[in-house]
Amino acid sequence: MTYQIEVVTLKPQPVLVIEEAVAPDAIAEALARILPTVHGAASQLGAEITGMPFMRYLEMGEKFRIQAGVPVAERVQGADEITATELPGGKAATTVFHGPYHEVGAAWDAIDAWRKERGIAPAFGGWDIYENDPTEVSDPGELRTRLYQPLD
Repeated sequence: MTYQIEVVTLKPQPVLVIEEAVAPDAIAEALARILPTVHGAASQLGAEITGMPFMRYLEMGEKFRIQAGVPVAERVQGADEITATELPGGKAATTVFHGPYHEVGAAWDAIDAWRKERGIAPAFGGWDIYENDPTEVSDPGELRTRLYQPLD
């Protein structure tokens, strides 16, 4: 698959998240638990959800340290396991992946190759935004995941 990669400038985005260390093969299970929890807590914390859920990669190794959550209109106080933080602003490479979530690595590889071709130093802390709801999509090939890789 060919990916159209573009550079965008993002504004910092307030978010509510749960952060965990998760084995790569357990990410889907973790998201199925984390995202509804964060979504439900948002209204209890007085936060207005402004977009689709996401997952950010903080560290990758035997386990991935991830943040998963939702964007909100403005920063609110977190509670218990819910943390109020933000997705960073600045320049980022972005592309859209079409297909099952467990195959998104191919799109991340394309962004990495694009970055290397341009001599851009590696950055970490990229994230996936799930652009459509898997409960409303009958064909996994129709799932859309937007990737953002910070470049600053």
